[in-house]
Amino acid sequence: MIWEVKNRSNANRVYTNSGDGGGGDASGFVQAINKKGLCGANDWRLPTVTELQSIVYYGSEGAWPAILWEWFPLGRFYESWTSERFAYDLTYGWTVDFYKGHVRARDRGEIAAVRLVRIDAK
Repeated sequence: MIWEVKNRSNANRVYTNSGDGGGGDASGFVQAINKKGLCGANDWRLPTVTELQSIVYYGSEGAWPAILWEWFPLGRFYESWTSERFAYDLTYGWTVDFYKGHVRARDRGEIAAVRLVRIDAK
């Protein structure tokens, strides 16, 4: 997996996850990044819950944030959207919380951070 590393211009942006393709929605951000060809690629996407939780750092009890700064130096370290919906109510989607490392369902109309991923086919 190759993870998006935030820069100063987009490090603190937050998005809804309603899927409407608008500029304030995660889907709109994904479309813009793929149109731009970030790092020469146009297959960026929201990660699954398992993928996003794989970068949570559980190495120190009570450590904040629950992510390694050396690998992900910029960005909001609260909740980040995943591509998955909550099965019992599709108006909710799953997020991973990088403050404590938890996974939870949130209303897709609320805002959260986004960290994109792609799979290197090489």
